[in-house]
Amino acid sequence: MSQGRAAYALTRARRRLDWAHDGGLLRLARELDDPRRSPRGALARRAWRRSHPTAPGSARVAFIAGAQRSGTTMLLRALAASPQIDPYAEGDPRLFTRYRLSSPEAVVRTVRASRQEVVLLKPLCDSHDLPALLSLFAGESPRGLWLWRDVDARARSAVRKFGPTNQRVLARLAAEGVDGSWLAGGVTPEILAAIRATDPARLDPHSGAALFWWLRTGLYFSRGLDARPEEVRLVSYADVLDDPPAALTVICGHLGIEPVPAMWSDVSAQLTAAAKSGTGSELPLAPKVRDLCDELTARLRAATPAPR
Repeated sequence: MSQGRAAYALTRARRRLDWAHDGGLLRLARELDDPRRSPRGALARRAWRRSHPTAPGSARVAFIAGAQRSGTTMLLRALAASPQIDPYAEGDPRLFTRYRLSSPEAVVRTVRASRQEVVLLKPLCDSHDLPALLSLFAGESPRGLWLWRDVDARARSAVRKFGPTNQRVLARLAAEGVDGSWLAGGVTPEILAAIRATDPARLDPHSGAALFWWLRTGLYFSRGLDARPEEVRLVSYADVLDDPPAALTVICGHLGIEPVPAMWSDVSAQLTAAAKSGTGSELPLAPKVRDLCDELTARLRAATPAPR
C-alpha cells in the first residue's frame, strides 16, 4: 500500500472510531452497511427477478443527490427495501473510488447489466454532475432525488462527525480557487466570490459546515435542476421525518416503483433518532453565512413540492 493510501486508510479508521464513540456501534454499522448486501434485500430482489423476468438493458436509472449529512443514506436504505431497486451507495467499490463515481462508462455498464426495475445510485460527491449523469440516459426516463435538510441540523451533524473539516476545505477553496477537487465542482466565479466574502479561514466549525451546506445544497439551483422537476424531485428531509409513508409513497411514484411497508417500518426509528441528534436551538452562525443560508432556505421551501 502506498504512503498516501495508508494515510487515507488510517484517517478513515480514526473517523470511524470517533463515530462509534459518539453515535454507538449500531448507528455506525447502519451508516457503513451496503444496502445491496443485505441478505433480506438480496433474497427479495432475486424473487422479484424470478417473477418478473427481464432481459438486461431494460433497467432505468435514478440518483440521490445533495449535501453530505442530509439524510441521503437513510433514504437509500429505505428505498432499497423495494425488490424493484438495485441500490449502490458511494462506498461500493464496483462503481465508486474514494466516494466518487469511477466513470460515466461504468455507470452505463452497470445500468445496462441490471435486471431490476431501477438502478439507484447515491453519488453525493458527484452531485454537481447530476445534469450530465441524467443526460447519459436521455430518452430513458432517468430520475433524480435532491434531498435537503435544515441547515442548523446539518451543520451540527457534520461537525459532530467530521469536526472542522468543512471549514478547512472551504478556506482552502477560497485561498487557492477552483481546482480539480469534487468540492469545487459547479463553483462559478459568483459562488466563489460569495464564499470568499465570508472569510472562511476565520469561521468557526459550525459556520463552516453551514457554508458547505449552502454551497452543495445550492447546486440544485445553480446547476439548473429546478427547471427539470419532471426529472429531479426536490425532497425535504423534514417532510420524510414527519410522515415517512406519505413522503416515501410520493418518492416511489416519482421513481416509478411500488411502495412497500418495509420502507417506513424499518426506517422510521432511524430517521427519528437522526432527527433528535440534530435538533436544538438556532446556531450562532457568522452573520454573512446566516444570511446566505436563510436566503437559500427560503428558496428551497418555496420550490419543494408537497409530500402528499
